[in-house]
Amino acid sequence: MAHPRMYREDDPHLAHVRELCLSFPEATEVEAWGRPTFRAGKIFCIFSGADDHPFSLLFQADDDERPALLEDERSTSPPTTGARRGWPSTSTRPPSTGSSSASSSTPRTGGWPTSG
Repeated sequence: MAHPRMYREDDPHLAHVRELCLSFPEATEVEAWGRPTFRAGKIFCIFSGADDHPFSLLFQADDDERPALLEDERSTSPPTTGARRGWPSTSTRPPSTGSSSASSSTPRTGGWPTSG
C-alpha cells in the first residue's frame, strides 16, 4: 500500500529545498514514505515535518558535525531517525530572537520563503 502524500506541491519551503538540493551534481527527487526525498546515489535529505516542527529537513550529518547542529534551537534528534541513524531534523524557521514580536512574516534565514 502506498503512503499518503504528506506535503503540498505549492509549499514555498519545498520549492526552495528543491532548488537547493537539485543543484547538487546527480541529485534527483523521489517520493518515498509520502515525502519528497533527495538523492545522489542514496538519500541525503528528506523534506519532512511534524506537529511541533511543521517545516523541517531530515538529513545525513557527519558524526563530527552532528553535535554542533544539535546545539541550534531549531534542530532535534528525532527518535525514528536521529538516535538510530544519526539524521538530525532542522526546522526551516529562523531561530527565535528572544522577543515576543517575532512573527511568521519575519524573513527566513538563508533566503527561506516568508509564507507558509
